[in-house]
Amino acid sequence: MNRTAAIRLAASLPKGDPHRREILARLASDKKTAKRRTGGPVDQIVGKYWDLLHDLERDLEKGLQEYDMALSYRGGPGERQARLVFEKIDIAKRAVAKLTSELFHDMFDSEFEFVQKHGKPSDYVVEQRNKMFPR
Repeated sequence: MNRTAAIRLAASLPKGDPHRREILARLASDKKTAKRRTGGPVDQIVGKYWDLLHDLERDLEKGLQEYDMALSYRGGPGERQARLVFEKIDIAKRAVAKLTSELFHDMFDSEFEFVQKHGKPSDYVVEQRNKMFPR
């Protein structure tokens, strides 16, 4: 989902809705990460999968919404199974959200600090090697 679509979706949800808060938090964290792109190895590796992970998160959210609707029919023959599927999807979605919002941001932040202080790791290695073994 692109940024504009996510903003529209968040705007269509009522204030205080947990899905709205989650979307807005993700938008804010994505914006912060975009400002801290480094071109370093972590940035290059994770950048390939960034959009895929957000697409997975969005698709899991759609699955949650469908099973949430199924659960609204209390006492039906499929309620128990629908609840189980809903819970499994929710666990997966939370894991993906944690990966993208916490772990990746920590990696990006750490790499950003390193690159700001020392340059790209490959340049740092060459610099340190040249100090240890001058020509």
